[in-house]
Amino acid sequence: MAKASRGDMSRWAEVPDSWQEELSDETLQGCAGKTIFARGVEYFEQGQVTLARDGGGNATFTVEGTQTYSTELYFEDVGLHVDCTCPHAQDDHFCKHMVAAALLWRRHLGGEVAAPARKAKTATAEKAAQTKARKRDELQAFVQEQSAAALAERLWAWAERDRE
Repeated sequence: MAKASRGDMSRWAEVPDSWQEELSDETLQGCAGKTIFARGVEYFEQGQVTLARDGGGNATFTVEGTQTYSTELYFEDVGLHVDCTCPHAQDDHFCKHMVAAALLWRRHLGGEVAAPARKAKTATAEKAAQTKARKRDELQAFVQEQSAAALAERLWAWAERDRE
């Protein structure tokens, strides 16, 4: 990661030491693990994260992945708290979207140089689009192999569970 320029260092120096520690590469990698941290860095470097709102000790971000996810980071009591709408985070894991958001927030607070340029379509996004298309094709082939009676039975079961 690039360090802050001399002009930004004065802003970064005003950030509480505990925040600087919580937003450090070492701490983020410790929370996320090497692989997830590296993917979060990739999202950050590819410009896939946007600061939606900065409320001082809390901030909200949007992160473009296979879908658009909302990520929130905030400082409370003695540490950094994180939340993300992605499935990985719903299982109480520290996700790549959280890493990307933390890196952007650190830069915004003065701890790094300007945001990287957004690429038109990333390799990750392209791979995700290919996977989504392949799964759609596989599902379509599976459905077409089913009998009309089996499909009608399954549809009726779903309808009975649907409260609307």
